[in-house]
Amino acid sequence: MLFAIGGIGLVFFILRSLSEGVTEKGASILPIFELLEFVHQFLIGTVLYITAMGLYQLFIQDVPLPMWMKTESSEDLENNLIGVTVVVLAIEFLGAVFSGTHGNLLEYGAGIALPIAALALFLGLKHRNKGAHGTPAKIEVDTQVQ
Repeated sequence: MLFAIGGIGLVFFILRSLSEGVTEKGASILPIFELLEFVHQFLIGTVLYITAMGLYQLFIQDVPLPMWMKTESSEDLENNLIGVTVVVLAIEFLGAVFSGTHGNLLEYGAGIALPIAALALFLGLKHRNKGAHGTPAKIEVDTQVQ
């Protein structure tokens, strides 16, 4: 639903921008904030889609998807969601910067940066912990015939 509404809104935005550009007879600046709202809506839809497909793959049956969307464990789903969540938070901050609606941008930016830093720390510690507990290393086999 988010993709359909966002797509229709984006088409109207492009048509309106083109018609305003023609009527003004000058170089018009694209309203970046409005465009970022559509990108943000598509990213939220992507998060929901990745979550739904990942849960479906984990608990019901395998689905033919690209390799980057394959979910073989809850850890794969976690990593995908964290990556997309970081991008959504960054887009949210950019929208606030371009709109100028927030009085104290430093506080708002810190409020967005802290969850991103916490997610990055979580992924880093998980990756380091996984390596420290002796996950099986790749063994290379020499296949040359002498």
